[in-house]
Amino acid sequence: MIHVKTGLVSVTFRQQKAETVLDWVEEAGLEAIEWGGDIHVPSGDIARARQLGDLTRQRGILVPTYGSYYRAGELSQPEAEKAFDDVLAAAVALQAAGIRVWAGRVASAEADAAHWDRTMEDLARIRDRAAREGLEIYLEYHNNTLNDRAEATERLLAALAGPPAVRTFWQPLNELDEAAKDKTLAAARPWLAHIHVFANQGASELLATDTARWLGWLPRLLDEEAENPFTASGTRCLMIEFVKDASKASLLADAQTLRSWLSTLHSS
Repeated sequence: MIHVKTGLVSVTFRQQKAETVLDWVEEAGLEAIEWGGDIHVPSGDIARARQLGDLTRQRGILVPTYGSYYRAGELSQPEAEKAFDDVLAAAVALQAAGIRVWAGRVASAEADAAHWDRTMEDLARIRDRAAREGLEIYLEYHNNTLNDRAEATERLLAALAGPPAVRTFWQPLNELDEAAKDKTLAAARPWLAHIHVFANQGASELLATDTARWLGWLPRLLDEEAENPFTASGTRCLMIEFVKDASKASLLADAQTLRSWLSTLHSS
């Protein structure tokens, strides 16, 4: 059975102190937070990661993933090992369940064979390294990476199926039309970890403006019968990313909208 939790991506509020973000998450009634590795929990800052992890758990809030900015295949081997060791150390201190990373910095349609091989080799390395610490690796779903289109997702994650397996986040990419978005969702489902949730125009609109589309996507994203061996049991988090005007009021409104969507699904 998939247990669904609501949450926040902390980089939504980069300009706020982490403790303020934590207060707002609790006030909004959200259940999880992805702490970002750029501002709130810098990679390698073990003391800060441990402190913030403790504060988060004291509020009864989950840390399903550490939102890193590690880009696989970008660095030489010694640099890559040091960079990921710093990320992993922060994630372990934070007691996150997994680490979100990026599949390079080149769009799948533009990447040559060498880039594909180098990125997949690095992803396999960090997957195995994280597994030794009991953590999973999750890919950001984003343009200008190898995890940006349906066919690329299938190619990438099938090659990294393990065990252990690399899994993926999903989010609707604004540059794609609706049919292409649906294809990316279908491709991600067998390896789906968590979901970043935002309105089509991101920080310029409240989440409620995108209700119809999300109510179409969520049944497939949360389907317990989907052929997904990684979430036959476990937790899947719907994490708000971007809010209108980067304001607390918008977060509170979006959290209410997210809960209303889940209530609608459960009652249908």
